[in-house]
Amino acid sequence: MSWKQAMTRTVRGLTFVYCPYKHPHIQAYLDDNHLHYKELNPWLPFDLRPKKNIETAQMTAYFWGGRTEKIDITESSDEQIEEKIKQMVVIGEKENSIHSDPEWNSDPLGHPEMPDAIEWLPEETPDYAAENNDDYVPTENNLEDGADAEEFLKSSPEQEAEDSLFDTSDKRV
Repeated sequence: MSWKQAMTRTVRGLTFVYCPYKHPHIQAYLDDNHLHYKELNPWLPFDLRPKKNIETAQMTAYFWGGRTEKIDITESSDEQIEEKIKQMVVIGEKENSIHSDPEWNSDPLGHPEMPDAIEWLPEETPDYAAENNDDYVPTENNLEDGADAEEFLKSSPEQEAEDSLFDTSDKRV
């Protein structure tokens, strides 16, 4: 099932929780009590992170201000889950108006009022290293579409010279 099909209704066994209340960037679903999530824009006020616990699967929203809200999927009714999501979004909108500013979302680290925004980046953000690390080395897995992988992966003359020091193959003719 695609992310677009994950709506606000939940069904036991295969539970889908989708958050479209002015926040279509957050999508999550519960499958076999494992909460999965996809955050379409990591710069927005809160994210849903997975709690992989078969006994008490929880959905947690981390807000910029440090507020944490949890939903126990296994003990809540479908209606309670949806109502809690709505409440979390309302709280987030009251405490964080930044998401409504598209300019902020496009350049989050440049805003002085959120100097610690970098601490809230999801660990899984793949492009973060490429954009913020001068020593970052592209690989075939993280090149943009259309990029020439061979060009990126070519060894430099210095690297080839260094590699030759450890070459144990017999080059005698």
